[in-house]
Amino acid sequence: MTTPVSPVTDARKTSVWEDFVDIFASPSEVFARRENNGFGIALLVLTAILTALYFGTRSLLQPVFDAEWARNAALMAKQNPSMTAEQLDMGRKFQEGIFGGLSIAFGIPIIVCFLALVMWVAGKPFDSRQTLRSAFVVGTYSYFPRIVEAIVNAIQGLLLNPDGMTGLQSLKLGPTRFMDVDNTSPVVIALLSRVDVFTLWVTALIVIGLRITGKLTTGQAAIAGAIVWLVGAVPLLFAAARAG
Repeated sequence: MTTPVSPVTDARKTSVWEDFVDIFASPSEVFARRENNGFGIALLVLTAILTALYFGTRSLLQPVFDAEWARNAALMAKQNPSMTAEQLDMGRKFQEGIFGGLSIAFGIPIIVCFLALVMWVAGKPFDSRQTLRSAFVVGTYSYFPRIVEAIVNAIQGLLLNPDGMTGLQSLKLGPTRFMDVDNTSPVVIALLSRVDVFTLWVTALIVIGLRITGKLTTGQAAIAGAIVWLVGAVPLLFAAARAG
């Protein structure tokens, strides 16, 4: 009779670099073998890759950043009539400089931590057995599709007509790509921006992670994952309500 291999033993035999491939091909196996292990290396790699992609692809996406800045500048001028053009220009230089990279480098770990905590709490009504450690593991690996998103956005920046890149929503693989952002309710745009391929992909991985590490049924994990999706929309809806 063959002795089953425990997830801990399997994790020791499997390189963490294999996890970065398996999370796209067989996420259940990654969550099963890593639920009781650390997540620091994976989070460091995730943050480093996304930061490098930000700097490496920024020139390709400059029309998008220009459009977003013009939109935000108009909103700031409306909310603060005393703000001068020099102040706006200084704010843009600050945002497009090192601050932009730092916002990615520090923002990714914050987002992942928030994601893990919300996921851990969302599973509690279903008696989830997910620990905080495993929640951080799931949160980290579930965010890896954002790397693919950054690459896809860069390819779009290379191939698309700059005149058609009217903002971040014009790159989304979802309904907001085909909507007139400037003439549609910001709240509607914020909510529908969560219905894109990559956000749904992240959510699907969260559901799988909850099912594996929390020992939930597929239905329970799906409901908890939907809660995480909704909570993720709250900051966007809040900002949209202020903009409106």
